[in-house]
Amino acid sequence: MRRFYLFFVSVLSLFFFTACNSVSEIGNSTSENTQEPARSSEKEETTNQTTSVEKAPNYQEKTMSAGYLIYGQQVFLGEDTEGLLTLDFIRTEKNNSKEENLKQSLRESDATSQKVLTELENVTIENKNEANLTFTPEEKLSSMSSTEHTKFDEMLFQISSLYGIEKIHFYVGDGAGISYGQSGTVTTMDVKANENRGYYLFPIEETDDPDYSYITGATAGEDIRDNTGELLDFAETIEAMRSVKADNVVRKPSIDDRVKVHSAKVDENRAEVKYTIEDDQEKDWTKEDQEQLEKVLQLTALDFDVDELQLVNEEEHTITIFPL
Repeated sequence: MRRFYLFFVSVLSLFFFTACNSVSEIGNSTSENTQEPARSSEKEETTNQTTSVEKAPNYQEKTMSAGYLIYGQQVFLGEDTEGLLTLDFIRTEKNNSKEENLKQSLRESDATSQKVLTELENVTIENKNEANLTFTPEEKLSSMSSTEHTKFDEMLFQISSLYGIEKIHFYVGDGAGISYGQSGTVTTMDVKANENRGYYLFPIEETDDPDYSYITGATAGEDIRDNTGELLDFAETIEAMRSVKADNVVRKPSIDDRVKVHSAKVDENRAEVKYTIEDDQEKDWTKEDQEQLEKVLQLTALDFDVDELQLVNEEEHTITIFPL
């Protein structure tokens, strides 16, 4: 009887041990099955992230040549009207130095009767914002009349300012100083350009279909300051250039309604404009339209003392970089 009892207890224990192992295996299997969807979800999320990155557009980037020229021209509309200084901006294919470009811009903008800048022999720039103008001994600056002197100053200051110049030193050969119009001998002159924000289209001739150049917002009488008296920021300037005051029928907006500006900002030494051409206007958008837009935005960026302008076409996925 004792042996039977021990045998019975052994069988019962074996049965209980086997049952526990079975339950444990079932539990592990259930746990593994529960975790499997989580891993599947993680894999699906990773796939979605990869797909999202792949869908991001690739922008083609192009950097233009570093050289640019700025030409000034006095425009008289009507017999008794006072001349207005208009400006044109040209991006050159040559990477000439800023000194060479400034020299060429000044000489070709000289409207004096004696063409006094033909004797401008050399231009050098020091400390980034000081220009040395060296003339030959045959210089003729003293020949300027009072009216010519005033207009010459306006041109000299405006163009020099757009090249970042704040002070001008004059030399004749190796000697400092020059006989300057009605001012007598001048050695150094501060550049006194008017503060400005924005540029507007202005006709340079009185015809039914005139060519246009640019005048500053200050010259045009457009708003260059906000309600608090502060100069407009870059985005506000771009927006202002889309319209003109109703009291002037001559000047025109320099950014027309076909251009949709998504954003405009200055970040440290770089200006950026993101834009598209309205869908229903793309077929009418010409190469000349694009060049005009690029010109006026480069001129505008120069007043913000930046080193480059980036134009981002969000439709064509292109980035064009203009060194300034």
